Amino acid sequence: MHHLKFILGMFLAVSLAVSACGGGGATEEGPATGGGGAPAATATEAALQEDVPILEGATDLKITSGGAVINYQVESTVAEATQFYQEQLAALGWEQLNKKDSGFGDSITLLRSKPEQNISVTLQSIAGSTSVRVQITLTPK
Repeated sequence: MHHLKFILGMFLAVSLAVSACGGGGATEEGPATGGGGAPAATATEAALQEDVPILEGATDLKITSGGAVINYQVESTVAEATQFYQEQLAALGWEQLNKKDSGFGDSITLLRSKPEQNISVTLQSIAGSTSVRVQITLTPK
């Protein structure tokens, strides 16, 4: 169990370090806007898949070429963002891989799957603020 927590902690640390450094790939940026609790429309809408929701009010949106990695910040709590992603991903046909989403400290990772790809959504509170950092990774099967 301790080994699993260590591995999860290392995964989160590496993921956050990569997102803090911008991920190293070409990115497209733009403000996100929207309303009614629905996924927000963005200036880089063409780079996003229709089944990848983005929280309303997203800022500092970065999308790698091809949309495989999406990073942004949003004014929210980890609990609110988690509920949004749990509901939206289920509604968009993503199947939960684990019986329970895995959390560590003030962060959580949701793993979901579709026949052609997997999605990982990591949510972490940003120290000293009321915002959450969101990293979405899409991997083909």
